[in-house]
Amino acid sequence: HKAALAASPAWQDFWRAAQPGLTKPTETLRLSPTSQSLVGIYS
Repeated sequence: HKAALAASPAWQDFWRAAQPGLTKPTETLRLSPTSQSLVGIYS
């Protein structure tokens, strides 16, 4: 998805406009399933 966003002119315009409002560097977070989301997977 990063490559698709990087290739999108609309995203590039948005990103340039959003940069001045950011107070710290961006982060890329990886999500992990919770115990609630795992209920019923192995039943």
